[in-house]
Amino acid sequence: MKRLLLLVLLLCVVPGCSNQAPPNLTPQATAAFYSHRVQRALDLIRDTVQDGFNMQPPVFSLATARKVTIWHKATVTSIHATQNGWQAAVDTGLDELLHALPETESRLLHPYATLAKAILKEVIP
Repeated sequence: MKRLLLLVLLLCVVPGCSNQAPPNLTPQATAAFYSHRVQRALDLIRDTVQDGFNMQPPVFSLATARKVTIWHKATVTSIHATQNGWQAAVDTGLDELLHALPETESRLLHPYATLAKAILKEVIP
């Protein structure tokens, strides 16, 4: 898992990977650009848990896979429904998710949550 996190971090540092929205975007498009960056990090958390659940033996329990999937859907829905102010809700929701999971599974997701929080801090206007 550490290798996957390193790969994700390296991909975000590659010169072709822009952290800033293009200057010619409308305010709505700029907001969508930044929210999409956060959503990709949230997708990574969901996908990691789902893939871990499908491994033999499973790395994550069915209960954790369900919690994370429900959390992901609610979080992405909130981001889409709210133009501004969703960042604090996503940050808080991520903390609550990690606290609601069994300690061993929460520890496995911690690097991905740290990545999502770092991206979240970058996109806060």
